[in-house]
Amino acid sequence: VMTGIGPALKYYFNRKKRSGYDLYLSLPIRAAVSGDWDDELTVDYRGIQSKLILNYENYDFLPDKKLKFSAAVSVGYIDSDLADYYYGVDAAYATTERGQYSAEGGYAGAGLSVDVTYHVVDRFSIRLYSNIDILSGTAFEDSPLVQDDVNFSAGIALIYSLIQSGTRVERD
Repeated sequence: VMTGIGPALKYYFNRKKRSGYDLYLSLPIRAAVSGDWDDELTVDYRGIQSKLILNYENYDFLPDKKLKFSAAVSVGYIDSDLADYYYGVDAAYATTERGQYSAEGGYAGAGLSVDVTYHVVDRFSIRLYSNIDILSGTAFEDSPLVQDDVNFSAGIALIYSLIQSGTRVERD
């Protein structure tokens, strides 16, 4: 299991309280760790990754504020330890089709994401999302594990809140 832990710095150009939308830069810096449980729990440090993200979130598309639209553009960085963990190929795993490769850190690609969430009723929402990642020019683009320079994903999520706080604030 892999996870990232770390802070995020945010700078707001505009807040939704003033005009119905947020526009801000976000800079999360994450230490990646992996865990395994064979005979005992082991946790291993894998490296650092970060993205500079320009976020736009609008809550005022419908008068009742049930629709939230989000979009983000990002540029990423990955250090050599984490790049090699994801994209490196050790000699023991090299084949004639997949050569040995040691990944370098640096530029980790750009991305664009779009997300629409509709709050149907108090506890139930529907979310549509899509993401495009562009890996052309990355520090690890020559890895035999990188198949495509552009990756696209999309999905739908049905969200139901099982538990809610007794003290609630109005959605703004």
